[in-house]
Amino acid sequence: MGKKTKAVNNRQSGGIDFIRAKKKVGKTIRKNANATDTTVRAKRINLPGQTSLGGEGKGDAVTSRGLSLGELLNQTGHYSERVRKDALEGIRELLENHPGAMGGAAAAVVEKTAERLVDREQIVRIAARGALKHGVLPALGKRGIAPFAKRLVLHVGAALTHVDPLTRRDAPAALETLLDAAPELVARHAPAATLRHLADLLRRGDDAAGSALDASANASATAAAAAASAAVRATRHGLSPTFGDMTASRVGASSPNARLRLLTACRRFLETLVFGDSSSGDEDANGQPDAQNRGQRVVTTTFQTNKRPRSSEDDVFGGFDSNSSASSTHCCRQQRPPRDTATTALDAFGGGNQSRATAAERDDGAAGIPAAASDLASLLFSAWDEATPSLRDANGERGGDSQQLNFLVVVKSMTEALVSTRLALRLVDNGTHGGQLGRVPGAAAGAAAGALCHRALGGGAFPAVAPAAFGAPERRALVAYNAALVGLLSATADGVASVLDARVVERASVLSQSVVCEGLETDQETDDSDSDSDSDTDDEYFMTDTDDIISPKAGDAASTAVATYLATALRGVVLAAGPCGEAEGTGEGDYGELLRAARRALSRPTLSGQNTQIAKKALRSRNDLVQAVGEVWSAAVISGPSERRAACVSLLAAVLPNAAAAATSSSSDGSASGISAPPVAFSSAFLAEDAAAKWLRPFARALWELKHKDPNTTHRALLALRTVAARATPDRLPHTHAALVAVESELAPFFALAPPPPADPVAPRQQARLGPFSKLPRRVRVDAIALLGNLPVLSPATLRAVAHATLAPGVPGEFSGYDERDDVATRAVDAVAGNLGAAPLALTTSFFVSVLTGSPCWGRASAVAHSAGAALASLGNGDAWAGCALGWGAIATSRRRAAATGVDCEGRALYGALVAVAVAAEASSFVGFVDLKPKKPPAELEGAIPEVVARALFAAASEGATPAAAAALHEATSRVLRAAPRFAAPTITALAATAAATAAAMSAATDTDAAMDHTKATVPVHNNSFDSVAAVTATASATSRAVKAFVEVRSTKENGESAAYAEATAVAARECASILRRAADAMVTGNVPGAARAASAARETCMDVEDAFGGEE
Repeated sequence: MGKKTKAVNNRQSGGIDFIRAKKKVGKTIRKNANATDTTVRAKRINLPGQTSLGGEGKGDAVTSRGLSLGELLNQTGHYSERVRKDALEGIRELLENHPGAMGGAAAAVVEKTAERLVDREQIVRIAARGALKHGVLPALGKRGIAPFAKRLVLHVGAALTHVDPLTRRDAPAALETLLDAAPELVARHAPAATLRHLADLLRRGDDAAGSALDASANASATAAAAAASAAVRATRHGLSPTFGDMTASRVGASSPNARLRLLTACRRFLETLVFGDSSSGDEDANGQPDAQNRGQRVVTTTFQTNKRPRSSEDDVFGGFDSNSSASSTHCCRQQRPPRDTATTALDAFGGGNQSRATAAERDDGAAGIPAAASDLASLLFSAWDEATPSLRDANGERGGDSQQLNFLVVVKSMTEALVSTRLALRLVDNGTHGGQLGRVPGAAAGAAAGALCHRALGGGAFPAVAPAAFGAPERRALVAYNAALVGLLSATADGVASVLDARVVERASVLSQSVVCEGLETDQETDDSDSDSDSDTDDEYFMTDTDDIISPKAGDAASTAVATYLATALRGVVLAAGPCGEAEGTGEGDYGELLRAARRALSRPTLSGQNTQIAKKALRSRNDLVQAVGEVWSAAVISGPSERRAACVSLLAAVLPNAAAAATSSSSDGSASGISAPPVAFSSAFLAEDAAAKWLRPFARALWELKHKDPNTTHRALLALRTVAARATPDRLPHTHAALVAVESELAPFFALAPPPPADPVAPRQQARLGPFSKLPRRVRVDAIALLGNLPVLSPATLRAVAHATLAPGVPGEFSGYDERDDVATRAVDAVAGNLGAAPLALTTSFFVSVLTGSPCWGRASAVAHSAGAALASLGNGDAWAGCALGWGAIATSRRRAAATGVDCEGRALYGALVAVAVAAEASSFVGFVDLKPKKPPAELEGAIPEVVARALFAAASEGATPAAAAALHEATSRVLRAAPRFAAPTITALAATAAATAAAMSAATDTDAAMDHTKATVPVHNNSFDSVAAVTATASATSRAVKAFVEVRSTKENGESAAYAEATAVAARECASILRRAADAMVTGNVPGAARAASAARETCMDVEDAFGGEE
């Protein structure tokens, strides 16, 4: 057998089936075409929104990840911060979508979420705040939060005092979360402790080395300083001894943003204590509510086993929350369980732990607020003062790196510090008791005036000017800073004025008591000498020396700075240009705040001596402010927006009445200065009378421009006008009196645009165009009418416009109708009647007659006509008929105009005339007096009254009379005949004349048309329509009504004079009945249609006369 060859890999034709290729090192093996790729690639897929896995059997209350509330609560304590964060975010998501998911787990949810506020990781703390703000607290509602409020406040307090500086930095945000949800509950639980925590945060700053030991040492030092300075604080009106001392009350270093967040939280919490729930101060030493408030609040300490229905107490927390299932479980805690006798005795007398706990609770509650607020105020003031160099740096005064500073945040922080300081001082004032002057409002702020003026005015921190290289946000922030400092300076100046005023009152009381004691003492020389020494001691006590913390000069300096800035801002420059900046114009939104501050400045007196330099500056600056306010007011009336008009009216309504009262009381002194300090008490400032007159002059146009769109502003303007007009007399306030006369001359369009009456006495009345008065609410209309009783003059145009406006009917859909029991027109009559000297007698009489006869409807006719009739009768000065006689011509003219307008208008005019006659007759009847004869009207009036009564009876019996008209006219005629029975006979005689004219016409003319034409000339007709049958029927009914009214009068015992007129009345009634019978027979003979109806009415009248007076004699 031969050897194999070396070419093994060569292809051979046969002998070998599979040939293996030779492999070389480093050469890649070629893959076969049918090789399978076995490479494995893996990727991670997260499915947070998949709910099909793990969500079975958990119900609908699950998160998007399928987690239930129990699972989320378990994960809040996980070792991984990411898991804790996701769990808190899940709680937020679940409670946002399912608020009722908490059920009985509310306590666990609140506890698990709140304890994460002090988590070591910031992302977890942020998630905890989000869960509380958007999930837990909204789901509970205010009523549901109540049981857990104390616990939540404790968790926030733990965050505020945490050893970790980052946790402390996030704590103010947690406090704001609670304030957003239930501010009154946060203020109710340990408010003083929260104030101290905020003060500690300011004091410590962002010091990372601040440990628990350091915090404890600071707290001990603070407590020792507070105890040592208790006596000093009492002499300083509650102000901290460290206020204004930048060394003793230094604040810790912190980043600008962290400082701003802390100061914002301070301001919000202080606002809650000052303006929020006032019940935080109604607790006793044990934290229990007082007996009088126990039923008005819910104290959440223990569960109440019995259920109760909803009551009015639920409104304290906003009622039941329909979205909260925890309300039924956790919201029935109302009071603490009864304490046993041993615990109570130990707490009251034994000392020990319970007593110390009670004392701590009392110090942390409302009782400790003044001291805590005082310490916080000193730190807030230091925080502001520490940042003031930033203002000078921004103006380039130091050439510093102002561009590198976060200037906007610093300015906002300064603003928050100033506002918080003012609120803290107010808390000190509200809670300060004791001291030599007792409790004086604003005393603590007054004590701070010296330090504030020294730092703000002496250091150039006010007013801030425009920076050199910053934009609009920084400039607007400086405007807000100036406004905040204006508020604080004004508060301190007001506090100084309050303390000085209290000293004056106290001194007057002490001196009056010493005078009484001197009168009761004997003449012993030793007693007299002792009394003199006491008087000297009192004088020295009330003197203001350099050791006194209350500085009148500081108050005047603050007032001067505020008035100067406000005058400049009201003239259009709210932020001065400064050395390198550009001036900022006053925006429309700034005027409201500026005018409110100006109102306080103009109500503040000069505090120091009138001859001092600072007092003269204060007077000049205040006069400048008066002129600036006048310029703004004049421009606002002409073309200003409604907001500026409202702010100006509020200022004028507050300043003008006080100035008028002060000027009236001091007019005997002859003071001619623009504004002067009061000679004795420090209670108000005196405004120059000519300046007040200039302010009053545009009031009429302002009322027209305001129209009915801002009723509150219109109401304030009317009240101010009325108050000033009540005090303005020509001899005491001549300029104001002249201004009011000018205002009255332009006041008519406010009521109505009424044309003068036409020259033709029978022409109908012309309708007036109603002014803004008619669309105002009733309370505003009432005050506008009351102004008429105080104006110095009343012109014809004004009275005409008032008559049209007050007698106008209500417009449906625009304002409610008039109250019939207290009509605006009756108030107008009363106002004009009480101010008779403002208008001529003829004009006043015409106004009364217009109201008397111009009632727009029968529903108002009774009240309006009676008031006008009484006012008309009062013009006679003892003779009631004199006023009626003065207005009788105007009454006749009004009747003719009303007849030309319509039948119903004529009926109301007749009703008014009858009411005037009835009032005068009742006032002149002397019913109940002996040997006194009633007064009678003049002869012409005596003869005209029966014609009016007969016409009213005829109109009431006519077919066109409405039931209301007939009832009113019958009541008025009966009232006239009861008061004056002598008018019965001539009234029936007048009715007989009407019947006789009809009968004569029917018998003289066979033609019906001729009879009608003859009768029209003698019988009253309406609108040229006459029906003889209707005339006879109406006359018969009117006669029957007159006869029955006289019979009713005759039957009463108090009208003895009716017997004297019985015979004359009987004769007239028989004659009238006979005439009616003949007229009816004539109609029957002439076949007049309806003659049977007339004959029936005549027969009924004859029967009434026969029943009343018997048959014919």
